[in-house]
Amino acid sequence: MALLVLLYAMQGIPLGLTMGAMPFLLQAKLSMTQMGIFSMAGYPYSFKLLWSPIVDCVYSAAFGRRKSWIVPVQLASSALLICGAGWIQEQYEAGAVVPLTVLFFFFVLLAATQDIAVDGWALTLLPPHHIEYASTCQTLGMNTGYFTSFTIFLALSNAEFCNKYIRANTTLAGLLHLQPSHPEGLVSLKGYIGFWGWAFTALTLAIAVFKQEEDHLADSAAAAAVAEAAEGPQQQQRAAATKRAGRAKSKGNSGSANIGADAQCLLPNGDAAAAVGEAGGGDDWSSRWREIRAAYVQLWEVVQLPAIWGLSALLLSYRLGVLPAESAASLKLLDKGVAKEALAALVLVQFPVELASAVIAGRWASSHSPYQPFMAGYFVRLLMAVLLTALARAFPPGASSFMEHSSWFGALSAIGLVTSFSSTLMFTALGSFFNRISDPVMGGAYLTLLNTIANMGIILPKIGLYTAMDWLTVSSCRAGGALVPGLTCPKKIRELAGSNACTIAGHTCQLDMDGFYSVSFAMACVGLLLGLVFARLFPRLTRLPLERWRAKHGSLKAA
Repeated sequence: MALLVLLYAMQGIPLGLTMGAMPFLLQAKLSMTQMGIFSMAGYPYSFKLLWSPIVDCVYSAAFGRRKSWIVPVQLASSALLICGAGWIQEQYEAGAVVPLTVLFFFFVLLAATQDIAVDGWALTLLPPHHIEYASTCQTLGMNTGYFTSFTIFLALSNAEFCNKYIRANTTLAGLLHLQPSHPEGLVSLKGYIGFWGWAFTALTLAIAVFKQEEDHLADSAAAAAVAEAAEGPQQQQRAAATKRAGRAKSKGNSGSANIGADAQCLLPNGDAAAAVGEAGGGDDWSSRWREIRAAYVQLWEVVQLPAIWGLSALLLSYRLGVLPAESAASLKLLDKGVAKEALAALVLVQFPVELASAVIAGRWASSHSPYQPFMAGYFVRLLMAVLLTALARAFPPGASSFMEHSSWFGALSAIGLVTSFSSTLMFTALGSFFNRISDPVMGGAYLTLLNTIANMGIILPKIGLYTAMDWLTVSSCRAGGALVPGLTCPKKIRELAGSNACTIAGHTCQLDMDGFYSVSFAMACVGLLLGLVFARLFPRLTRLPLERWRAKHGSLKAA
């Protein structure tokens, strides 16, 4: 279990940099449109379904089914971190959004590929009676890595924070041999990235040498056992089909077979054993690609189901009402001069409370039908988005500490906690629904498909929303209240009083309209209308028979 947490933490570190720390750092240098461009670096994590069958089906049994991907992918990530640390620092200081987006895109691509392998390894790393703790390990590991690269890094890289809370502490300063004050933080972006590059190298080599992988043929049995424990008699028949196909594979494979044995790699209509028999111990590439192609065909059959189309409409749109506030409110607070280390520290304070609320929300969601907790979480989350937008507008500019503005930061923390609770409630309700409708014969592929569609609802609208915020933000040059034509002003609040064509001419820059508030409030109204639609759509989806969620060649025929 500790290894599983470590592996997920190693994924969370580059994700924390990409989706947490870097947007905070780049906010002062980039426009909202450019921030939307950088958000594209997170695309691979949402589209990992496109190559997950390859990760599941192609490997070296001699080295280990999951290690065949985890070790080289993690070493590649380490090499990028070590070799690119200095270059990243230079591109960040220059505000070069496109090169940074490309490099961090590859970071996330590698992390997403590792995630596919780690998710599969969890089936054999954990005993069958503890398999339900896999999601707990993922939550703990990913959050630990994320907050290490987000909250802790931002705090340690900030000179004011380090001088006030670390260097001013005589005990810590003595232990670490620190000066009482210094114009820079304890770590730099270059140093932090380089450190984790070497740390990843050491950890990955240790896993490669000292950790032996369990028999990969246990994956199918474990997946089927989980399906039998969670489902009713009809679903147990389908799980039995999974086990039969797994046994067919084990009979046809030798110890050196390189074709996967889990449900995702199964061919429909009982062709799995024949395909493996043709493989001749895994050396026949045509047989290997036949299984991979079958996995993609099976996914395509599922995508075309009318039930999936209805669910996809919900998954792609249910975050639209809250996405502007939840993704850009922190950027707006930074634009108003609120200290980034204070916002990052707020996330750290919320972390243990969020873990506790996740447990409560998870129990509530699992004890009801998916509809009730999902809709309750939806409308609470929508209300929090409206309150967060209003709070961001009223928040005092330049707020830098909890002590001086405790009520404001307290309100921000309360909204964050309620948002986290409602988000977890919705996530758990959807997860319960996904588990109920997923086809056991397809293994993790079905769940990955549904999660991919859900993630697309986050990443695809972002660049459009950020561009709309930029376009709707209007500033003007004023002289005694009168408009001065021909002189432009920046759109960022903290840059209005800086050096620009208007201020150099002796005039004043004024922000006439802030696109963030316009887009956020407008999308909240859209979210309210969508909520009324979902209140009718989701119950219909939950009442559909399981046959409506199965592809023609899927488990019903196999059973």
